[in-house]
Amino acid sequence: MMKMRGIALFAVLLGMALGTQAAPPIGETIWLKNINTSSYVVIGDDEGTAILVAKDSSNIVSALSFVVEDAGSGNVLLKVESTGNYVLASDDRKTTLVPSGTDTNNTMTHFTWVEDAGTISLISVGDADGKPIVGLTGAAEKLAANLAAADETSAFTYGVVADGLQPPLGLGAVATASQVRLDWNEDLSGELDFYTVYRSTSTPVTPSDTVVGSPTTNTLTDLTVVNGTTYYYAVSATDTSSVETDLSDEVSATPPTGTAVPQNPSALGVPAGVLLDWADDQTGHLDTYTVYRSTSPGVTTGSPVLTNVATSVFVDTDVVVGTPYYYAVTAFGTTSVPQESALSTEVSATPLAAITSTVLYQHIDASVADSVQTNSGGVVATVVDQSTFGNDAVDGDGRSVLWPSTNLFASGLAGFDMGDDYRTLDLFDASGQTNFLDFTSAASGSDGFAILVAFKTRDLGLKINPVISGGPLTMQYFNTGEMKVLLGSAEITQPGLFVEAGDTIVYALNYNALTGETTFWDSKNDLESSTTADVYGNFAGSGPMRLAGTLNDSRIFDGLIGEVKIFSTKLPIDEFLAERNALVQKWAVADSSGFDVWAGNWGVDLGSATDDWDNDGINNLAEYAFAGNPTNGSDDTYTDLITDGGLVYIHPQPKDDTELNYEVQTRDALQYGSWTNEGYTSVSGTYVPAEGDYNYVSNSVPTTAPVKMIRASAEY
Repeated sequence: MMKMRGIALFAVLLGMALGTQAAPPIGETIWLKNINTSSYVVIGDDEGTAILVAKDSSNIVSALSFVVEDAGSGNVLLKVESTGNYVLASDDRKTTLVPSGTDTNNTMTHFTWVEDAGTISLISVGDADGKPIVGLTGAAEKLAANLAAADETSAFTYGVVADGLQPPLGLGAVATASQVRLDWNEDLSGELDFYTVYRSTSTPVTPSDTVVGSPTTNTLTDLTVVNGTTYYYAVSATDTSSVETDLSDEVSATPPTGTAVPQNPSALGVPAGVLLDWADDQTGHLDTYTVYRSTSPGVTTGSPVLTNVATSVFVDTDVVVGTPYYYAVTAFGTTSVPQESALSTEVSATPLAAITSTVLYQHIDASVADSVQTNSGGVVATVVDQSTFGNDAVDGDGRSVLWPSTNLFASGLAGFDMGDDYRTLDLFDASGQTNFLDFTSAASGSDGFAILVAFKTRDLGLKINPVISGGPLTMQYFNTGEMKVLLGSAEITQPGLFVEAGDTIVYALNYNALTGETTFWDSKNDLESSTTADVYGNFAGSGPMRLAGTLNDSRIFDGLIGEVKIFSTKLPIDEFLAERNALVQKWAVADSSGFDVWAGNWGVDLGSATDDWDNDGINNLAEYAFAGNPTNGSDDTYTDLITDGGLVYIHPQPKDDTELNYEVQTRDALQYGSWTNEGYTSVSGTYVPAEGDYNYVSNSVPTTAPVKMIRASAEY
């Protein structure tokens, strides 16, 4: 039988308090369980090779048993009890752990055992690539020495195999309205027939007390309780020969009565509002909450801000910016007496000014050659941020991101070639993410964020292909082509068309912190999908936010990255549309004309060049050619006529559109005669550089005739 180490765990905690390291359990036979997957370590299969995995194995009977042996120098060997072979970090399989090692002198079979508060991590002694910590990798949750720093997949618990059936360990009790839920560590011996749960209203519990039940699994819910009464519980185990163990340690629980006061309230000033949060009700009596507010300390139940609040979070937007507000919350019960609880602890906050403009926080662009700093061979070292914040992207893992790519986007532009072997760029470190993704602290003064990225796929061979990943925030697609975004506990899976090899695609994500509304759009489907994430949540990761990769080697993006734009504010609907359309025109549309790019920046569908969206009599091409506003019929195009010893006709011309041809034409009467450009075209004009997207072209026009009609035309 296996048992959790109660006394040994106490010794570990005492050792930590004294500043010492707990010794590994040399000579013991143990099992391992991964905390992240709640799965025991078992043998799995990887293309015909036995490997260690921690996936979908919740039954302790299936757990693999390891004998812990001394490897010297404070390190251990893990011998598989059933075969006598040793756990090996295999160089042939990217340091995946396999149960087939035979040479105990090979340091790839040696592991450093690090124990902290009852959990352990294993560090491969022989791994020299700077990532020796054992964690989980891939959809199969394979054990591999592939982490440079501990993460949520690298923590394990373990238990020691013992002889015979033992009294249950780890008994716990949680009381809610009219019930007490009990659970304890499951039996590992294979000799269990059933458990017996005993209950008393006094201590100690004895085998003569009330039997609540005889479950065959390690949990039971007692539904025969009275609210307000304290109950004491203990559990025994009986084997297949009807031999019953001693009782476990006892625990107590008291089902609550009445409606509980909301606990741990907090208030945070946010743009044009105050965010309130408190702990979820645990009594089972809750119907709704009521929020009370005052502009001075000492909140009473005289004037509620809002009644019938269903969840333990509320954003008060009926506020005056700069005014301090004080809040308290009550809970209303279903059948409780009294029905409304007392007021919670009072909290206060001052609403911040509303966000009136968007903030571009990072802009990485492969088409801006001066921004890309490379080493020899075109290996990217740094990409200079095109925003004003200086958030440069840097080489993420020393694996040679190349620029410019020889493979091109659909528009013909080159990008960053991320290869097919885990090449990444780090967009932000942990603190940089906090500044725009942790709305519980550093980003609380913002109203959200937006991320846009243009990329091209090359191969979909891996199960998960991360485009951008930062822990709680991930934008990715699968080898099936399915597109998905994760934001905290919320996720969006895009319906419709799937990603295919060779696609140029734009992803766009927009998060509204005030409501939690999260919108994901992709250019292949031209479809917005939405969900609700945490209101003013914390989405910052503990490691770097990476472009084209994660901290997990098995999750690799194979393709090109063109451009990334990150806003530290949410984008209004029209700006969100305009930003993503601009990226599509730039990266995904072949041979985009200057007009196409310009038309995509207005936030509406202007139609074709010959359409007149604002019905002002000037078609879209003319609006573009002469610096007009195609969405405002009263905002006219620009031309000018001055005298300078003759006539000088001035018109704007886009700076970067060499395909657009201009002519300045004249005739002697408005109603009749032919327009001609003989002797004066824009080619011989004078170009005056100007700020923005246009230059201004001056054309001298002969004035021999008493009347002269002048116009300009433009066409592709």
